[in-house]
Amino acid sequence: MLDSYPPEIQAFVQQKIAAGVVRSADEFAIEAAALYCEVDRRREELKAKVAAGMAQLETGDYVDIDGEEELREFFEDVKRRGRERLAAGSRFE
Repeated sequence: MLDSYPPEIQAFVQQKIAAGVVRSADEFAIEAAALYCEVDRRREELKAKVAAGMAQLETGDYVDIDGEEELREFFEDVKRRGRERLAAGSRFE
């Protein structure tokens, strides 16, 4: 199986086998595929969040903050509301 890999990948896989990280090239390929699946899942999740954010922008569902003072006030308000919710026993979703 390793014969079909580029030389730099062969060396990397051999290093991982020698270090005991994986037992074989097959195990390495399985681990790599699992990681790729996770990366792909996260990429799709991120794309969905970006699309949702873009939709919010298009409908005007956003907060316009102009300058450091407004930014500070915004976060102070977020913290205040969060503390109020915690004090009231409300759960964050």
